[in-house]
Amino acid sequence: MKNDDRFPIPREWLSEEAVMLADSVARWAEREVVARRAKHREDFEALHRPALRSLMGQVGLEDLLWGGEEVEPLSATTLAAALEQVGRADTGLGVLLANTAAIQRCVPPEVRPRLSERGALGALVLPGFASGPPSGTGPDGARESADGLHGLTPQVTARATDGGWSLHGRAVRPQCHGARAAYFGLVTDLDGEPALFAVGATARGLRVGEPFLKTGLHSSVNADLDLRGVAVSTEDLLVRGWAPYREVLSWYYLGCAATASGALLATHGIVDDWCDSRVIKGRSQPFKDNPLVAALLGEIGGLTATGRILMVHLARRLDTAGGADEADHATAVAITRTVVRGAMDGLDRAMELMASAGYATEWNLERYWRDVRTLGTYLMLETVGPMDLARHYFGCGNL
Repeated sequence: MKNDDRFPIPREWLSEEAVMLADSVARWAEREVVARRAKHREDFEALHRPALRSLMGQVGLEDLLWGGEEVEPLSATTLAAALEQVGRADTGLGVLLANTAAIQRCVPPEVRPRLSERGALGALVLPGFASGPPSGTGPDGARESADGLHGLTPQVTARATDGGWSLHGRAVRPQCHGARAAYFGLVTDLDGEPALFAVGATARGLRVGEPFLKTGLHSSVNADLDLRGVAVSTEDLLVRGWAPYREVLSWYYLGCAATASGALLATHGIVDDWCDSRVIKGRSQPFKDNPLVAALLGEIGGLTATGRILMVHLARRLDTAGGADEADHATAVAITRTVVRGAMDGLDRAMELMASAGYATEWNLERYWRDVRTLGTYLMLETVGPMDLARHYFGCGNL
């Protein structure tokens, strides 16, 4: 698998299928994204949409994500190996597929045809903090925290109706791709426990807003949603209770960790190519042989190697245990938090080298820097993550 020479993963950790798929995605990345980025930059229609179509169809992720009677769904290690290479090409595309793969874990076959055609892309709507725009769900129109979500605030609320529920929410922000997703996995509190409903983008009562400008993740065309009485049935309730909800989050975190690992691999490649031919002016000393430069390069390499090993270890754990157990979910939170933070640190070091010389934009480094930082804010692992870890590792049950 690409990069195994410098950042090796134990061979027994990855199946032959995982290695073959990762190699196929790596070739797709070079052909459909990297080679065309100089011409199309961040143009979604010219660059990202054709690249997605090729990845889903020609490479075959459409079949692998949705599974079927003749196709086994992707294992966690195979998914991680593939998304790492997607993230190396484009962080936003990796995050989009991480959302889709996490939702697909809990979509039963009988529900899939009602969401969209096979291979359609989905987006999670996760809870956040109580501050923010009103949703019209509380007595004063403000969002309220929920005991069933450890005090976080659902962006969507569910009201019981005959035969199902009615979903409501204003200024609801998906994790990604809200303007283009075919369906959404909406997380809410239901009778004191987390629940996830599947809703198609064309559902009656659901309005998708205009795409908004973002600092990063440009290939994920996001938009806010308004839900005004969206009717859902028991078939649309995909997840209810902490165990299955933890599993969805654990797989989502794995996909994001793999994407961040790929972004750091891309960073290594950019910096390695850039500094290889640089010479310190007036000294004729190769840039990478300067001790201060070498110290930064060493940090980037070390963060890339350790993050990659942690990420694949998480994938192997999820293949064994699934991620529904509290201990496995805590492991997913801890590892993803470490990998994303390591990617940010590595990118900061790379920016010290290249941005100070004026090359960060030209070599696409700042795009990865913006993307990973944007992903970190969406995941909230620096704020919510420590509370999840404290609950498991120290029994802090009243948080």
